[in-house]
Amino acid sequence: MKGANRFFRLAMALLIFFFFCVALWVWAFYLRYKIHFG
Repeated sequence: MKGANRFFRLAMALLIFFFFCVALWVWAFYLRYKIHFG
C-alpha cells in the first residue's frame, strides 16, 4: 500500500504541474491576443 500511496502522490504532482503549465500557456496566449488586438 505504501507504493500505491507514493504513486498516487506522484500522479497528483504531475497533474498539478500539467495544469500549471496549461494555465501559464493560456495566460500568455491571452496576453498576446490582448496586446495584438487591444
